[in-house]
Amino acid sequence: MLSGWERQQLSRFLRETTIGPWLGLIRRLFEFTGQYPLQWTPGEVEAFTASLRSGVTPKAFSTVRGYQITLRKFRRSLDA
Repeated sequence: MLSGWERQQLSRFLRETTIGPWLGLIRRLFEFTGQYPLQWTPGEVEAFTASLRSGVTPKAFSTVRGYQITLRKFRRSLDA
């Protein structure tokens, strides 16, 4: 699934330096939920992003928002 999405992004002329972090984010959400992407619910994504905004070194709002946008792009590509 991830390799297919990676190929799709490469076909859109995105660079590895862009795609690599996106894939890492998707893997982190997979590890956080223990579920495959087609099983993710909005609640799980919200819990994941909330965890990024808390703790010792919380991520900036703009960073988390960018993550949400990336995850939405990934999820929509699965429905297409």
